[in-house]
Amino acid sequence: MDQSIIKEFQGAHPEVVIEWLPKSSGLYKVDPSYVPTNKEKKHRMMIKLEKVFGLELSKKHYKLV
Repeated sequence: MDQSIIKEFQGAHPEVVIEWLPKSSGLYKVDPSYVPTNKEKKHRMMIKLEKVFGLELSKKHYKLV
């Protein structure tokens, strides 16, 4: 897993799930020796291009009616 995609949760959980959520001791740290795959690198680049240029690069297998 890539540490760059993990963000700290700033919201509030519903009361019904608070009792079964484990107590957090900070932000989850992943394996520092992790190397992203080529597919993950490609996906990150696509997301950046979509944000900068307002493009839609994902494949859609349907049409909005």
